[in-house]
This record gives sequence, structure tokens and C-alpha cells, in this order.
Amino acid sequence: MGETPKAEESLTRVEAGGLTFRLSTWGPPDAPAVLMLGHVPDMLFSLEPLAAALSQSTTPRRVLLPERIDLGPDRHFRAIANDIAKLIEALDCGRVDIAGIGFGGTVAIYLAIAEPQLVRALALVDAPLPNIHSIDADLSRRLAEAYAYVADFLDPGFEAKVASGNDGLLSQFWERASWWPEQEEGYRTEFAKPEYIARVAAAYRSNFTLVETRETFTAEDEQRLSPFGHRVDAVRAGEPRKLVSPAFTPEPIVLDVPSLHYFSCPQLLPPELSQYEFLSRFVTAPRIELGNEGSLGAHISDPEGIAAVITQFFADAAERAPLAVEGEPEPVREARDSRYIVEQYDKK
Repeated sequence: MGETPKAEESLTRVEAGGLTFRLSTWGPPDAPAVLMLGHVPDMLFSLEPLAAALSQSTTPRRVLLPERIDLGPDRHFRAIANDIAKLIEALDCGRVDIAGIGFGGTVAIYLAIAEPQLVRALALVDAPLPNIHSIDADLSRRLAEAYAYVADFLDPGFEAKVASGNDGLLSQFWERASWWPEQEEGYRTEFAKPEYIARVAAAYRSNFTLVETRETFTAEDEQRLSPFGHRVDAVRAGEPRKLVSPAFTPEPIVLDVPSLHYFSCPQLLPPELSQYEFLSRFVTAPRIELGNEGSLGAHISDPEGIAAVITQFFADAAERAPLAVEGEPEPVREARDSRYIVEQYDKK
């Protein structure tokens, strides 16, 4: 990777809803805004190359990247979405495009559902959709198995294990990633900070619950449920079968805001989650892009490539629903978005 263009030297401080957000910024101040929401929690240095690449697209954008989004006392993704809505209102830049990474994308989905007048389009990278576990019993079971590794973070002893030097619970998914050797030092520095580990625990405990069973994992389970072909601490033959379920309300989502869904490693989750026929039951005309990574994190390994995909999606959205001119009456802006919503994207 080449040298990443730096953000502006001073962070932008924005007071919103009693919280103080600190944002790094790239691109011309008067360009249309893109708000980036990182994973909860995330590391700013892992997001900066994508932010810089987005700002340097053929149509320059003003990229706003919060230092962190989990500032409030309630770490449920819906509560964080409410905080981000207040941030967008405080920025006073009108309807924005949002790029959401990981759980930052899940937050963005909640935001777009609750406050669609604030969001023009969503570009989601490796972002789990909330509430789809409620669709049927078989999918619920397979999702619980796919998220079994999350039991590590829900374990009451998680923080103590990491403090004792066992950061394998965190690094086990990244060690085979192509970008890990370059980023390892920065990640391990963050893993060593108690406040970062407390944020990890709070995020998972606020959004997932353990599903206790009286069974034990088998050797076949260990092989089948190990992401990317290697074992995780939570899934070991002979150990209690602890599965995980999202702590969301059971109603499926209905997302009408135009959305891009990029999956770095689609084999990690049940296959239908990255298929148009399935997603279009809950998401209006989703655009789907499939990566071929051996792990999550395509935005780290190939920020320019992911930026190109996102930029094209936002450009297509702009043709159908341009960012509203502030002087236009609200019904005009709503009509623009309505015309976009009924148009179908090409299947990717």
C-alpha cells in the first residue's frame, strides 16, 4: 500500500445530544458529505486509508470519520444509531451518504430505518443485518452456530483473559488476513488497553445473548463452525455448546434506503445472507458485491478497490436521488427518494 493521505490536522469537535464527537475529515469542505461509521469498537488507523480513498474519488467527497461512535452509556446498536442521528442533525449538512463497516453498518441500518430523512444511501461492508434470525427456526439455528465464537466476548472472564496476555480471542480472526502483518503492531497496542477491551465487552454484551444448551460440541462441530478453516476458543470438541443469538427484537427489518452490501468473505455466514433473492425480501433493491478474501477486512487490504465500489454505488444513487438542495420543499425531496426506491439495481 502507498502512503495514505492524512486527514486535516485538527479534529472537528461536534456537540450532539450531550455527547462530544471528534471527527477526522478528508476532502473539500464544500463537497457532498460521506459519513463513515467504523466497527463497534474500531481502530481509527484501520479506517483512514478507505476514508482517504473515498475523498479522492473522481467526484470529490467530504469524508467525516468519527474517532468512535460508541460514546453513550447505552451500547445497543439502536441507541448508537440515535446518537448518530443527533450528530448528523448537528452537522447541518443535509441528507448524507453513509459508509458503514462491520457493526458500524448495522448501526447505519438502524439509523436509516428510524430516520430515513437523514440518509440518502448506505454502503455496507461486512455489516450484519439485524433481526433476520427471526425469519425461521433453521436460519436462527445456523446463525446461532455461525456466531458461536462471540461467546468468547460474553464470557465473564473475557477481560481478565486479555489482561493476562491472551489476546488470541481477538486476533484469531485476523492472523490469516493478508493485511495482518502490516497492521498487527497497531492492533496489539490497542488490545493492551483496558479501556478498549471494556468497549469490546460492552458492545457484544449489549447486542448478543448466550443460548445455553445441555449439549457439548463435537469434533465435527469444531471443524464446521471454525471460521476460515481454523479453530476458535469458543468451539471446541467436548466443551459445552454455547451458542449466541442477537439481542434484538424479533421483527425483521425493512430497509427502503438505497443500499450496497459488500461481503469480503461470504463463506463466513449462511449463504442466503449474501444472495439477492433473500436480501430483497427485507431490503429494497439491494446491490450486492462479493469479495474473495480469506478473512474479513477487505477495506483494510484493498481500500482503493472498496472505495471504487462504494463511489460507483453513490454515483448511481445520486443519478436517481440527488442529495437534496436545502431550499427545496420537503415534499420535493421525498418525491425524489420515492422515485429512486422503486427503481431496481442491476444484480451484481
